[in-house]
Amino acid sequence: LHQFFFLLINHFQLIAYANDRIETINLMRDALDEYVIRGVTNNIPLLRDIMSEDRYRSGNITTKYLFETYPEGFHGVRLNEEETRSIAAIAAALFTHHRHRAVNFLNSVQQDFSTNTQSMNEQLLFVKVPHIDREASQHKISGVQIIPDNCTVTLDGKKVHIEGPINFCNTVLNLKVNGKPCNVQIKSCDTAGRISLLYKGCPYDLNVTTSTAQKYYKYMPEPKKVDLSNVIVAPMPGMIKSVSVKVGQSVSECQETCVIEAMKMQNSLLAPKSGKVKAVNCEAGKAVEEGSSSSIRFDLVFG
Repeated sequence: LHQFFFLLINHFQLIAYANDRIETINLMRDALDEYVIRGVTNNIPLLRDIMSEDRYRSGNITTKYLFETYPEGFHGVRLNEEETRSIAAIAAALFTHHRHRAVNFLNSVQQDFSTNTQSMNEQLLFVKVPHIDREASQHKISGVQIIPDNCTVTLDGKKVHIEGPINFCNTVLNLKVNGKPCNVQIKSCDTAGRISLLYKGCPYDLNVTTSTAQKYYKYMPEPKKVDLSNVIVAPMPGMIKSVSVKVGQSVSECQETCVIEAMKMQNSLLAPKSGKVKAVNCEAGKAVEEGSSSSIRFDLVFG
């Protein structure tokens, strides 16, 4: 099924059985940590957070539970210091393991310093961990020692012990960090240090850099954020069936502006807010791609 039409498969159920409420909730929490879904948006992050919330675990809930617990909506997990250190250490271990694997060629003996395992283990690294409630935190890694089913990371001067296989063949890593269970899912990892993990159901895009690369970051400008609040961009590739507005026309919020057809389904695109149409860069019968503002084939700009 195409990723743009996942509404046809929007019913998944997870049912857990155990001896009491807490044991059942713990079982469901662990199951959600290992629930692998890719390509579609889901509510696992919210469900996973509920499984750890004290009031829900106690059973002291009402029909207003969600509104009272998340009055401003759910925006992600707030990592404490221990959790931050755990995923930073895991990211450093994954990065080091990935680099070891990248330079491990069969039938080849390489003596270059950069590909020497001992040198790579002792190489200074920096891990950047994103947070939803504060600025991203940066952590210094001064050593990563990996042996089968065990790993020790020196993070900010303190040892972090990771038990369990660091194996890219497994989407879910069932680990123990300093003796405590820690399940993460690997979404992506490359030798450039871009590591995407799922932890407690929430995605975290971490960045691991060497000390050499870190020196050059001050010369790299931050990418500019493009404001698309006044623009309608094609959310999927397809064909424009009709355009319902014209330049200069006043429209109301949620008013239909055009219809795009994809996979024999017609999707109505609505005005994001009330205003006056400033530009129409599309016409009926033309094909469009899922576009960004830098390569817009189809947009409606409101003045």
